[in-house]
Amino acid sequence: MQNAKIGDRVRVDYVIRFKDSTQVSTSRGRQNLEFTLGEGKALQEFEDALIDMEAGKARTVVISPDLAFGPQKNELLGDMKIDDSPIGTPSVAGHTILIKQSGGHTISATAKASDRNRLFLEGENIFEDKELVMDIKLVEILS
Repeated sequence: MQNAKIGDRVRVDYVIRFKDSTQVSTSRGRQNLEFTLGEGKALQEFEDALIDMEAGKARTVVISPDLAFGPQKNELLGDMKIDDSPIGTPSVAGHTILIKQSGGHTISATAKASDRNRLFLEGENIFEDKELVMDIKLVEILS
């Protein structure tokens, strides 16, 4: 069997949660997540966990707070083209997504409203000092 590598398009089932089992994000009950490894559209640790993984296999990865989220702050993020939104993002108001910022930290953003082409986002890092647990299954290597 083939193992995943940078440049491969992959289909993934995942649950991201805190150690207390509070769910942060999931593909379960929705369409599996599809993206190309190495494009930087997912948390680096998420992508790293998939490298060299065989299709059909699963693993759990724990991410320390300093790698997962930056300092606590609330901010209006503005708007984002739906085509530019992170992978797996439904274009509906009220949905929470994870956004990787230029400094490498990730924040939680809530879509406050949407129109046909844009999401209007408000960000809040409510996850400060919390580890993330990522349960990841590589469903399929598409290319």
